[in-house]
Amino acid sequence: MNRLILKMSIAAVLLFITVTINAQFVTPLTTISGDSELITVDGTKASGKLKNAMMGPNGLMSFKFEDSDGNKVKYKANEVQQLKIKVDGLAKMEIVAEQSSNITKLANSNFKEVVDREYIYWERVKDPSKDKFYLLQLLNPGFDELIKVYDLPNNKSGETSVGGVAVSGNEATAYLIVKDGKSMKITKKKYKKQDFNLLFGDCQKVIDECKPDFKQMPVHVFLYNELCGK
Repeated sequence: MNRLILKMSIAAVLLFITVTINAQFVTPLTTISGDSELITVDGTKASGKLKNAMMGPNGLMSFKFEDSDGNKVKYKANEVQQLKIKVDGLAKMEIVAEQSSNITKLANSNFKEVVDREYIYWERVKDPSKDKFYLLQLLNPGFDELIKVYDLPNNKSGETSVGGVAVSGNEATAYLIVKDGKSMKITKKKYKKQDFNLLFGDCQKVIDECKPDFKQMPVHVFLYNELCGK
C-alpha cells in the first residue's frame, strides 16, 4: 500500500510540473546590455553597466563594462567567473521576438516566467574534453542546485517553415551540463539511449516515472532537483 501511495504521489508531482508549472529552460539571449554584476576569476566583484557584448559560437566572448565609479574596462570571457545581468527592455524585446516568431517555442514555453525573470546569468564552465573554459548562459536558474544546464550556441537545429512561418528551428540539439562539479555534453541524439541514464541514473524516481524525451529535459532536471537531492 505504501508503495502504491508513493507511486501515486510521484505521478501527482509529475502532473503538477508538466501541466501547472510547465518547467522550461530560459530563452538563450544574443543581445545583452544594462545593469550588471560580475565576479572575475581572481574573485574581484564589480557592479555597473554592460555594453557592447560580443557573442560567439562558444558563448559570450567579450564585453565592455562601466563600473559604479565610471571606470570603463573591456573584459574577455576567460577573465570572468560569473556575470549577472538585469534583464532590460532590449533583452525582453529579443525574448518577445524570439518566442513570437516561432510557433513551437511559443506553445512550449512558460512565456510569462521568461519575460518576467529579473536576472540572467553567464558562468565560467569547463569544456568536458579540452582544457578550455567558456562563459555560457545558465538556462535553469531557480532549479540548478544539483544540475546546471548551459546553452551551447553552436548546437542548434536548422529552421523549418510551413507557409512561410517558422514552426521550428534554432532549437537546442545539445547542452553543456555540470553535475557533481563535472561538466558533460548531453545531446539530443544520445539522450534516449544513453545520456538520460547517464544524467539521472542515480535517481530511480526520475528513471521510473519519466520517458527519455529530450524536449522534456527541463521537467526531468526540475524533478531531479526537487525529489532526488542528497
